[in-house]
Amino acid sequence: MEPVQEGVANLVNHCAAVKRGETVLLLNECGEAEADLVDLIAEAVRAAGGREQVMWLDRPERGGGRGAAPPISEELTKAITSADKVISLYPLSDRALVETLGDSPSVLITNTMFRTKEDFASNHARYHWGMANTVRARRRRIMATASSSEDQVKEGVWNLVAHCLDVQKGESVLLLNEYGKIDPELVGLIEDAVKECGAESHSLWGETIERGARSFSKVLVGAILSADKLIMNYNLNREVLHQYVKDRQILRVTNRCLTPENFATEHARFDWRMVRAIFARLEEISSSSRDWHISAPGGTDLRGQVATASDVADAYFVQESEATRLIRVFPGEVYTPVGAINAQGKIVSDGPNAEDREGGPPEAVTFFFEDNRIVRVEGGERADRVRQRIEEMAQTFGDKARTLDSWHGGMNPKADPDPAGIGAVSTTQRMHFHAQTLGGNFGATVCNQTIELDGSKTYENGKLMVLDDPKIVEAARVYGIEDW
Repeated sequence: MEPVQEGVANLVNHCAAVKRGETVLLLNECGEAEADLVDLIAEAVRAAGGREQVMWLDRPERGGGRGAAPPISEELTKAITSADKVISLYPLSDRALVETLGDSPSVLITNTMFRTKEDFASNHARYHWGMANTVRARRRRIMATASSSEDQVKEGVWNLVAHCLDVQKGESVLLLNEYGKIDPELVGLIEDAVKECGAESHSLWGETIERGARSFSKVLVGAILSADKLIMNYNLNREVLHQYVKDRQILRVTNRCLTPENFATEHARFDWRMVRAIFARLEEISSSSRDWHISAPGGTDLRGQVATASDVADAYFVQESEATRLIRVFPGEVYTPVGAINAQGKIVSDGPNAEDREGGPPEAVTFFFEDNRIVRVEGGERADRVRQRIEEMAQTFGDKARTLDSWHGGMNPKADPDPAGIGAVSTTQRMHFHAQTLGGNFGATVCNQTIELDGSKTYENGKLMVLDDPKIVEAARVYGIEDW
């Protein structure tokens, strides 16, 4: 059996589970589904003893604004309810189906994101759907601890592997796992997803690496450099890691989802390809802009120009042709730091990274800037510690410790802003500023920011304002995303 036929048979026999005598509606989108592929699916339905009915429809029109579900017509509703099963190569919205058919429809509807023979020939499409059920049974113990459904957990895991890490057939993927930080069975789910993509999966477990360590073991470095891609369920100092991989094209993802509950969140399940689309658009906007202005309810009011380079961005946010990076955080994410020059004004921060390790009361610290340089820091005891830390950094880095390098923030519209949660950095409601040092930053954090680039707002009071951009809307259509 050819690979494409194997994928089609998996859909018809194992996923849709077509039985003898059943009527199966094949629902297809004009211009998207390949006609000869639909013929193969029809043949597989007949081979299973079913009777196919083929229906072609134009792309549905959205109604009710961004994120609204395309409605289901009376004609389509009648066709669906007259069948025993539906195999859909058409953007059927779960929300619209529930609105039309109710929570428990009598017809089994199988949606597939695959539209071409090449899709059906992939390892993903050919992975035995019955084996997926076996995997779920094998992982039942860990799933029993999750408050959300197993399918949601699996969806989050798949988003990490297939969409964020973008695992391809034949690649070697290394999972770095820290003892006591992530459950081995959750690592097993990630390994299964890697294998579903047709890649090799290797796991390396280790003890916690001390915070101040400036090097890694030879075994760890060798394993990292031998891999094509890396998933880190591990706290690795990114500055130290950068020393080893800076000349290598190793895509690496730091995974912040360390429990089933994390993977089941909307944040983790939000298609990472949409995160890339949002990142790319913000990248285009910032790189073509000259002036920026950042303000916030707490008192921040800072203006400047976009620099052509940034020490932080150049070190940690390597540019690629597809407007993505070699360093990713899941579920993330933040946009590339925007280089800053000629900054004038003030940053009022309630959480600067430059404070000493002992912490302090939650009082604001105000940084005043002239010509891109901190000229004074005001506040209470916390500000005293910030000033002391900056002076300590200046002993090593000179005036760079007082000079603004760049700024950036979160961009995931589904990230929870809870400062103790996995969305603390990637929420759109928080941003921070970097000094021109790689060994330590004043890193001032600002919440509910408004960002203007050449007079146009990309954020307003912590809300991302580019989600209606035509390029974002088109990406949502291509990836079948209904709510972003």
